[in-house]
Amino acid sequence: MYFGIVNAAAASGKITIWCWDPNFNVAIMEEAAARYTKANPKVEIEVVSMAKEDVEQKLNTILASGVKKKVFRKSY
Repeated sequence: MYFGIVNAAAASGKITIWCWDPNFNVAIMEEAAARYTKANPKVEIEVVSMAKEDVEQKLNTILASGVKKKVFRKSY
C-alpha cells in the first residue's frame, strides 16, 4: 500500500499526511516527505501527528461527505 501522486514528474502543491504514532508512522512519514520533496521540490508535505481516533474521525467525516478528490490511496 502507498499514498502518493500518480504523475510525480509534474507534481506541485501541498500534501497533508495525518498519522498517529511518533515512534513509527510519524517518523516514517517525515522521512518519506523529506525524500519525496527532495525529488519533487514543487511539492510541500505537511506531516500532522494526532491521536489515532482523531485520524479515524477525520477520514470518516471526509468519506461521509462524498469527497473523493484529494483523497488518494492505492493498495496492492
